[in-house]
Amino acid sequence: LDSRELPSIRAAQYGEVIQDEEYLLGKEGNQIQVLVNAGPIRDSEGEIFASVAVVRDITERKREEANQRFLSELGRALVTLRSPEDVLKGVTQRLGQYLGVERCLICEDASGSGNFLIRQDYYRGVSSVTGLSQDCWLTPGLMNRLRQARQAVIGDLSAAPFTASDYETIFAPLQIRALVCLPWLNPDGRLVGILAIAYQKPRAWRKEELALLQAVTDLTHLALDNVTLFKDLQDF
Repeated sequence: LDSRELPSIRAAQYGEVIQDEEYLLGKEGNQIQVLVNAGPIRDSEGEIFASVAVVRDITERKREEANQRFLSELGRALVTLRSPEDVLKGVTQRLGQYLGVERCLICEDASGSGNFLIRQDYYRGVSSVTGLSQDCWLTPGLMNRLRQARQAVIGDLSAAPFTASDYETIFAPLQIRALVCLPWLNPDGRLVGILAIAYQKPRAWRKEELALLQAVTDLTHLALDNVTLFKDLQDF
């Protein structure tokens, strides 16, 4: 950005009153969205002798607004679907693309036997894992956590205490380094499904990302229930 285009310079030189949204680079190279308010300061004769600018970080607010738009669009899309396969595909494709991850997948215990199979997956730059059982990509410790209705949030699987020993044999071959798994349970508290997203590199999962994933998990569970109800009504 040309220094002459800076809000404080424009206010001081041209008397502009500015309210604008800009993008800045943070210390770690991340993009920050800010709201800039700037205006001239005048003396008693109306001459400009300085300017004032206030910069406010609105990155989190913008992310939350974008997440709400995504959830609204996803909800509208899911309500029109009439098969479980379409619901699972719609969720994994949309969520994976929105978050920019390499994998987004859903696995279910369709038979009630406790064997969770990946029913649908979104993948980018990696191979599909549809049909894989939980033993091939989830450790017993992670499964126990999910059965207790607890999220599994790991920023680096190679360093986390309860996954590091299994990293080379389980996660590395699947090119998974960072992972989030969210459970959904049936009314009696039994684990029936898992929504997971994975990234090839270590990743610090943000609080609003986890909140978004929980909302998507709830929407998915509701959409699947609606599909079942619709089918029951048709068969009635």
